[in-house]
Amino acid sequence: MMRSLIHCDWKGCTYSGGFSREACLWRHIKSTHVSPKALKCPHCNKTFGLGREDKLRAHKRLAHRRG
Repeated sequence: MMRSLIHCDWKGCTYSGGFSREACLWRHIKSTHVSPKALKCPHCNKTFGLGREDKLRAHKRLAHRRG
């Protein structure tokens, strides 16, 4: 049985893809629409959406690694 994708109905949302789980849709809403700049890199002030600590960690690891 193939599940249908859930789409974001937030007014003005330009994301055309779908989400396989409601949790993924809510993560998108929080990080894109509610608080897109909730997290800030302490090294360069680049911002990341609410609940996207994973993106901030990856950014710090790749952009600010010591070599």
